[in-house]
Amino acid sequence: MGTNLTFRVFGLPPRVTEDETLSILGAFFDHGDLQTRPTVHSLGLNPWDHGRNAGTVATVDFQTVPDELSGGAHYHGKKTVPHQGGQTRISLSVDADFDGFTPLNTVEDDDDDYIE
Repeated sequence: MGTNLTFRVFGLPPRVTEDETLSILGAFFDHGDLQTRPTVHSLGLNPWDHGRNAGTVATVDFQTVPDELSGGAHYHGKKTVPHQGGQTRISLSVDADFDGFTPLNTVEDDDDDYIE
């Protein structure tokens, strides 16, 4: 079942690439013959994390929505996945409740900052 629903993904490792994100999502959501074929639309530092090891947030959609995300459900899962030549334990959170907008950077509270 395909859809154009966009999901926000929290818990990706710092400085993860688009290809690495696709691999991580596949490790979480592709099972047996099910290939979800995600598309990454954006990657950025998690604005709620601070410091050098701030995680990455992504917005993605799937050609085939995983059962875990059907109906736009919230998903929280932990899994050890291949990453950068080793194994990394990732605690992934996925949701669709951000009304098509999610901040992917931290912005100063300033009169010059606005959204059109």
